[in-house]
This record gives sequence, C-alpha cells and structure tokens, in this order.
Amino acid sequence: MRNRWWNRLVDQVADRGLGLSRPNQNPDVMKRLEENCRALLTSRGEASGVALAREVVRAVDGLDEAGKTRFLQLLAERFGPDRDTVLAAAERFRESDETADLQELLRVVEPPRQEVFRRLNGAPDGTRVLVRLRETLLRQLKAHPELKPVNSDLQHLLKSWFNPGFLQLQRISWDRSPARLMEKLIQYESVHAIQSWDDLRRRLASDRRCFGFFHPALPDEPLIFVEVALVQGLATHTAPLLDPESPVGNNDEADTAIFFSISNCQVGLRGVSFGNFLLKQVMGELISEFPHVERYATLSPVPGFSRALRMEGDYADGFTRDRIAALIQDDAEALTVAAGVSDPVDALHQLLEAPLSHQEVLAEPMSRLLLAYLTRVRRHDTVADAVARFHLSNGARLEQIDPFADHSQTRMDASYGMMVNYRYIAEAVEENHERFVKTGEVVLSRNLQKQQKRINAAWDGNATKTGASRSRTTG
Repeated sequence: MRNRWWNRLVDQVADRGLGLSRPNQNPDVMKRLEENCRALLTSRGEASGVALAREVVRAVDGLDEAGKTRFLQLLAERFGPDRDTVLAAAERFRESDETADLQELLRVVEPPRQEVFRRLNGAPDGTRVLVRLRETLLRQLKAHPELKPVNSDLQHLLKSWFNPGFLQLQRISWDRSPARLMEKLIQYESVHAIQSWDDLRRRLASDRRCFGFFHPALPDEPLIFVEVALVQGLATHTAPLLDPESPVGNNDEADTAIFFSISNCQVGLRGVSFGNFLLKQVMGELISEFPHVERYATLSPVPGFSRALRMEGDYADGFTRDRIAALIQDDAEALTVAAGVSDPVDALHQLLEAPLSHQEVLAEPMSRLLLAYLTRVRRHDTVADAVARFHLSNGARLEQIDPFADHSQTRMDASYGMMVNYRYIAEAVEENHERFVKTGEVVLSRNLQKQQKRINAAWDGNATKTGASRSRTTG
C-alpha cells in the first residue's frame, strides 16, 4: 500500500517536472534513450530528474528482448569510465598520495551507467523494470560477453538495494493473503510444482507454514519463499508432504519442522542472496510459535548427483570407474546377480535405468555413492552440489541420506530419486558455517561420520584419474 502511494506521489512530481526537463523525443529509440540518460547524469532539479528517469524507465519497459539487449550494449559502450581520465587521476594520486586525489580517482573509476541505474531506480516502477532488465542481461551474457561489466555494475547495486535490512518477512496464509499472491506462489514454486488450488490450499493448512521475503519497492512480488511442514520425526519421503489428500496433523504433537521447498522467485536477482537470512528468521518465528518443536531440518534434492555418477561434467575431483567400483564393493555380488552382468559398475548403471524396480538392492550402494558425492566431489574448490553448498554455508549439517525419497520425473532424472536431510541446530549454526566457509569441511551427523571413514578409504585408494583428494574426515 505504501509503495503505491509513494509511486503516485513520485508520478505527480514527475508530471510537474515534465515541462522543465523536456525529454528528448528523437524517433530513433536508442538515440533518444542515450540522450535522455546523458541528460539524467547532468540533471540538477528533482522534478525534472524524476521526469527524465520515468521517461527512460517507460521506454526500456516497452522494449522487446532485442531492444533491451541493444540498450544494454549502449550502456556498455557509451557509459563506461573514461580510460584517459582514470589514468590521469591515478597518476595524480600516485604523485600526491592525498585523500582528495584518492576520492577523485574513486569518482572517475565508477562507470557513469551506475549513476544512470541509481536515477532510474528512483522513478515510479523503476526497481521492477531494472530487475526485469537484468533478466534479459543474464540471458544474453553467453552470446554477448561484452555485457559482463554492465552485469557487474547492476548486480553490485541490486545487492545494496536488496540488502536484507530492507526486506520484510511475511507469513503467507490461505485465509489472509491476497489471491494474486497465491497465483505468484503457483507460478514461482521451483522445487515441487503446485498442481492445483487444492494442492496449494493443503500446503497452507494449519500444520504448514509458508514465509516469504518482500521488498517495499515490489510489494506484490515475493523474492523468495519457503514451505514448512510440522511433522513427527524426520521426513524421509516427499509423497506424504505433497499429497493434497493427506490428513492435517496436530501441531501439538509435532516435534520436527521440515523445510521442504525453498524457491527463488526473481531471476533478475540471481547472485543476490536471501536464503540464509530467510531460513534464520523463519526458524526464529517457528521457535517462538512452537517452542516444543525439537528439530529443524530439510528434505532436499541433490540436483547434480546423476550427472556426476555418470562421470559427466567438469569436476576438480570427481567419480572415476575405479572409485565407483571401490565404493560399491560390498554390494558387488548382489548388483551383478540382479543385473545379470559380471562387472559391478556396469551392473549398477544397468539397474539405474529403472531404479524404482530395484530399490532394495540399490539403496545401500546408492546411499554410499551419494554421501561420497556430497563430501568428496569438488568443483571450484568446494562441494559440487549447489543445494549442499547453500545449506552447508548456512550452518546446517548433513544429517541423513534418503534413498528413493522422491519419485517425480524431475528428481529421478537429477538424482535417481535420492534426497537428503540437512539439519539446523541453533547453537551449532555459526560454528558449522565457519568450518565450511573457511576449510570446506562438511559437518556430518554421527551416523554419517562412521560411514565417511569407509568412503574416504575407498576414494583415496583409487584417486588415479582426477588428482589429489581435497576433503577431510569431518565431525
């Protein structure tokens, strides 16, 4: 409500400034945008500046994908720092070592397009248009690497504008939240698709909680939201959590809160982190409302496991055929008998063509392989799995492996249906976070620590193709 009132007020200011600013009306859209952006940089009047910014925002919002790409190229080519000016300022500071010269150097190093973005952000609907513009930018980066500096500038500003201190945590409920927000949940849910309104209603029932982060400039747009189920014991399968016909539980009997879906909603805010702050605030809300709940954990996907096990992709330290053979050695006979082939690794991959038909024989070796993936497979000097990085860097510990916990096609393709629980223990979160970010250590539950010793022995004894091992025994 406040944002709509503010936009109307700014629109009134812009209307008064329109006659003062005289925005360029060149029929060539790109020339008009360039001239208006340059006028923005020199504008001193508040009303005229807002009017110019509004004109640019409206023009950019009306562009198609190709037009927005041309506008981004314009910003890259015409609104970067002037090389000669930067070199001259650097030389002056080198000779003088004066604070004033350092400040001047910092001023001229900053690309003018950053100030253009700041001015546009102050226009009515400017924040939304800039977030959408970055969606185009991210889609075009591969084809247009010259846009990387523009992306760096815009991401830098978005991180500041969407600082967690500006975000508002809201509970989303069936009875109190507006219908348009419900539609957004259906649209943005990215972990477990919401199949119907009945499905959504069950996910917002009394034994569930849903929280989202919102920004004052985008009041109707969730930035990220988390779905929580209040249950008894650690959840090990998604089906009971996602069944719209499941009975509503008694919250007084629940001892565990399961975070089963975390969805980022705004593609244009990729690289701007919200999830760690969201989970900690939600835990605080749940602890206050349900002080008897003992455990806070996730039921999480493992999106990169199947590709890693097939030895696809670029890993600093990954699976090899010898490592897989060593890790499944205890189950080799059962695998070869079930598959009808003599080689255990070939037998494993053959059975994985229809894993749900062979759950009993696959559960143990696949759990061992998944634990190895989460603790030993490396990319860019850290764990390879993106979901694991998220939770481990937030201070969770890897609690349990859940074989064939999700039978959806998405999860079968990504991880053969395997999932895991990460557990958040309030008094250990900060220590676990420090251990992971400083040393890369994956903190494990006591049960997984025992299994990890065998995995390390198998992994290190067969590290013949991907270089020296980097991980360590944890816990």
